Amino acid sequence: MKKPSFLKKFFPSTFGSQQTGKPDPKGRISLSEAREIDSEKILAAERKALYIEEKLRSMEEQAGVLEREKQGLVSKLDVQLQQCDSLRQENKTLEERLYAAIYSNADEFVLDTNFYEKGQLVSSRHRESDLEHENNWLLPYSDFMTLLLVVFVVFYGLAVTDSAKLNDITAAISKNFMGGESGVFVERERPLMRVSTLSGGDMDAISQPEVIDDLKKEVLSSFKKFNLGENLFVDVSKDNLTIRLRDKVTFYPGKSTLMLTSTKLLEEVGKILMDYPGRKVLIEGHTDSVPISNSDFGSNWDLSSGRAVSLVRYFVEKAGLPPERFTAVGLSQYQPVASNSTAEGRAANRRVEIKLQIN
Repeated sequence: MKKPSFLKKFFPSTFGSQQTGKPDPKGRISLSEAREIDSEKILAAERKALYIEEKLRSMEEQAGVLEREKQGLVSKLDVQLQQCDSLRQENKTLEERLYAAIYSNADEFVLDTNFYEKGQLVSSRHRESDLEHENNWLLPYSDFMTLLLVVFVVFYGLAVTDSAKLNDITAAISKNFMGGESGVFVERERPLMRVSTLSGGDMDAISQPEVIDDLKKEVLSSFKKFNLGENLFVDVSKDNLTIRLRDKVTFYPGKSTLMLTSTKLLEEVGKILMDYPGRKVLIEGHTDSVPISNSDFGSNWDLSSGRAVSLVRYFVEKAGLPPERFTAVGLSQYQPVASNSTAEGRAANRRVEIKLQIN
């Protein structure tokens, strides 16, 4: 059936160019073309969504792999930290055992040939004990002979009318029993001699080198039994006696806690301080240039101050010295005695100094 011509005028998109196949002069498209375009856009959107979904799945898989790697690294780190703690504890134990062996003069155990086949150990203590019992008579005999000699010397001195010679003899006896270089019998555990005594009571002579040197030797002899070596330094001036101790024999690494093995050493220092009652004591804490930051100390200032205070508390609470005598200061890394560029120099700088006023 032929369509009316007036329909083409009012509905050109339906009865006009769409049926004849000619393009619409106004640029309009047909419904089927619009549907095709929409279908292509939908397909393109679906492909893009699939691509994005595949990308997200791949990223999730990579995230899972990274998470597993992270957990593996965390586990390894925990193991390493546990090993570090274990090694640190072993080092601390070995250090305590080492200094305990040094300071307590531990007996050495040896294998005896006769008991070796039976799998038994024989201590050298039994052998030494036998030797002691065999030689026990020597000590009282030597004491008796010494007293007898003193009696004869005193009688001889009383028989001498020259007072000057009597004074010389008395001084010689005193020198022998007070530990003079020419004496044979030296008093054990005697108090530290004052500088004024060493100088003969002349305070102007305190600065003389021989007086200073005598006091320094006497202090060093007090610490000889500890075999401290380079861990101890003693200096004597006209006004001060300085005892310098490295942290290796006093404190645990990075801590202000005194080592258990330092008790005997600090007891000896306390005895020296007791020999000068009423004299002021300055305790200085020093560190190396390596920064420290842990749960206890935020800087080397805190560490050096904490160590100085720990020593003051020991001398006050354990040695029973008056607290008003002490001053504690922390000087951090800023007064080194050696170069911080080497391990040996840093070890020398980690120290505490006990400065006793002697004049």
